[in-house]
Amino acid sequence: MAATLPFAVFAVFLARLVMRSRKWKPSTGTEDLVGMQGVVLAAIPGIAAGTGNEGMIRVRGELWRATAPQTIPAGQAVRVSRVDGLTLHVEASQGSAGSTKNE
Repeated sequence: MAATLPFAVFAVFLARLVMRSRKWKPSTGTEDLVGMQGVVLAAIPGIAAGTGNEGMIRVRGELWRATAPQTIPAGQAVRVSRVDGLTLHVEASQGSAGSTKNE
């Protein structure tokens, strides 16, 4: 009988977590990346610079190859404009790095 109350509290806690998680918007697929912000880890030389115009960015804790129409230095915040395979096309952003399009 002494274990009934703690088990009941634990079960109610888990049930509340499950019910809350059903309200979350699913975030899967590359379409969800469009509009998100990230930070440049390896400078992006820009398309005008010619070959080897890819840099590295971090979005949602993941590393992605990125290209941009202009040169973007490391540490700069960027916003994803489109996704092409495993390469993100980005543009410089004035917002804080790491925030999402819904914030």
